Amino acid sequence: MQNLLFEIGTEELPAGYIMPALKQMESALTSKLQEIKLVFNKISTAGTPRRLTIFVDGIAETQENVEEEVLGPSCKIAFDENNNPSNAGKGFAKSQGVNIEDLKVKETKKGKYCYVIKKQEGEKAETLLPDILKWLIKSIDFPKRMVWNDRDVSFARPIRSFTALFGSELINFQLNGVKSGNTIKGNPYISSEETYGAGKTVELKKADFAIYKQALLKENVIVDFSERKASLKEKSSAILNKYNAGFDDEELLNELTNLVEFPTAIECQFEESFLDLPDEVIIAAMKGHQKFCPVIDQNGKLHAKFVSVLNKAEKGAENVRDGNERVLRARLADASFFLEEDKKVPLYNRVENLKGMTFHGKLGNYLERTNRIVDLSAFIAEKIGGTPDLISDAKRAAYLCKADLITSMVGELPELQGIMGREYAINSGEPKNIAHAIEEHYLPRFANDKLPETEIGAVISLADKFDMVSGCFAIGLIPSGSQDPFALRRSVQGIIRIIEKMQLKISIDDIVRHALTLFPEQRQADVDSKIPPVNQIAGFIKDRLKQTFTDRGFRYDLINAAIATDFSDICTLSDRLQNISEISKEDFWSDLVTLVERTFNISKNLINETEINETIMVEPEEKDLWKTFCGNEQEINLLIKSKDYLKASISYQKAFSKPVHTFFDKVFVNVDDEDIRNNRLSLLKKINRLYSSNIADLSKVVVE
Repeated sequence: MQNLLFEIGTEELPAGYIMPALKQMESALTSKLQEIKLVFNKISTAGTPRRLTIFVDGIAETQENVEEEVLGPSCKIAFDENNNPSNAGKGFAKSQGVNIEDLKVKETKKGKYCYVIKKQEGEKAETLLPDILKWLIKSIDFPKRMVWNDRDVSFARPIRSFTALFGSELINFQLNGVKSGNTIKGNPYISSEETYGAGKTVELKKADFAIYKQALLKENVIVDFSERKASLKEKSSAILNKYNAGFDDEELLNELTNLVEFPTAIECQFEESFLDLPDEVIIAAMKGHQKFCPVIDQNGKLHAKFVSVLNKAEKGAENVRDGNERVLRARLADASFFLEEDKKVPLYNRVENLKGMTFHGKLGNYLERTNRIVDLSAFIAEKIGGTPDLISDAKRAAYLCKADLITSMVGELPELQGIMGREYAINSGEPKNIAHAIEEHYLPRFANDKLPETEIGAVISLADKFDMVSGCFAIGLIPSGSQDPFALRRSVQGIIRIIEKMQLKISIDDIVRHALTLFPEQRQADVDSKIPPVNQIAGFIKDRLKQTFTDRGFRYDLINAAIATDFSDICTLSDRLQNISEISKEDFWSDLVTLVERTFNISKNLINETEINETIMVEPEEKDLWKTFCGNEQEINLLIKSKDYLKASISYQKAFSKPVHTFFDKVFVNVDDEDIRNNRLSLLKKINRLYSSNIADLSKVVVE
């Protein structure tokens, strides 16, 4: 076996493109090698802004030989009554490149058929790899692509080199005017004067990942992401520790890691007078375009310092420091001006101006969106049993929640929306609870972001997210595959987390139906009438719930069972799922599943469910089963209502296990008499529904 080393050398890639590209490369090459039966051991990746690298530790030098069984015509067609080959038999043998004598016969469900075994010799890896690597380059998907030279080839940035080695042999190929080679380039900004701006060229003798990484390190390139990240954090922390601060922003740390090839950290500062600005404004100005790391100590105090990360040597850093401080100073001066100008207009006076800001061509402007959020906020507050004060405050906060979008500060730093709404609301004399709710309604902004702490903030956040999801589905903007331009998956994830955290007893189905009424009918006309928006949204939320609970480690079949009962009340669903997950470990679980499954299977096709008629019961077993149901229904329902699902399950299993199994053994259900048959099926359906409609539909469960 030989190793494969492949590097795509490029002009500087955007930081956010690197890790997704490497993941795609690893996944694609893994699938391709498995598909063509080229055995390999392990795949590793590495990357910087100027290179994407994949290394395969041990690839077989030849494909595995393949034996394929090709089924031909039946023996009756392939041979005549005298067992001589027919034209059909001869034709099949010829098409497969074998003699008629080589045909074999096998018994199938349809009778005896002819077949042949075809053997295919594996090709050499060195013959296959050039086309595989060209295919791999073209398979990488980027948010935006560039075209140069050959219009049939595009990439995130122009490709400048290919390094391709299989063992000690060069893999020869050419793509878009670039020929593969066995050399790599060092850091263009930390090089000798002769190679400054280009990077020193280093020749590789063989495909060895350790040698490759060491050669680049010698030329001031840390190609491994985790090693580069550790180096960046160590150098930054050396500065931050002086102020009892740390580098806690993982997202910024990851982005900075993919902006440099060999990180150098320098300490910078700004005038203390700017600390009069809200901390969030200063931090946003730092992190925005400049990607500076703010200095925030363990007590949460922001210092008039920041850390800048360079892709250059420390020599000459003084000029860089001066430039960084000058740029930040200008941005903070602008922010200070915007803040003072924005404060001159009360926040509530800005709301009407939102009508000049389009939200979406088919969903109206931001004033219309604001009015929908106000309506939805009141609806949700009422549904959760909110006090008149909560409803009133929620409507006021919802009315103001988008007003900061037309301020100068948010126009310059969009990431401050909500935060500036809070500041301007306080400046305009609004109560603090309303001001904080304006900020909280954007939460959570991403997967692990914090959630609203106040009930008002939670209500408006839900209203905002339900309006977004309902509006997009109403006009057919439904996420598909990886495409989710309006981040509806994130919105639903936020809805789930907020409802669970605040333990809100509310039906998501009720909210969706109300939200859809707030869109004019003509806007819903674009949707396929066969699947109404409310059903599409329900399916979408159901899928997100399944993914959420799967990520938490629940069994897929238990998730399906709990959701099949009902998923509109998310808090109750979460409780039921947690409980049946525990109940599934009990000794009686298997019998409980069998009990629910048997009653479901026989009654699932019942169309005309009837009220139970005791007078037409004939068999003692069915009378006994009906008596058992009447004697236990109320107690089990009370246990379910009190959410004691364990006791309810025990009671259900103890009450019905023996009489149900006895009923199935002694009573024939599908008798000719329709009334008796429907009466028996209706009884079994009632027994099934008592559990399946209240705790979990255990017919979805897989019992090992």
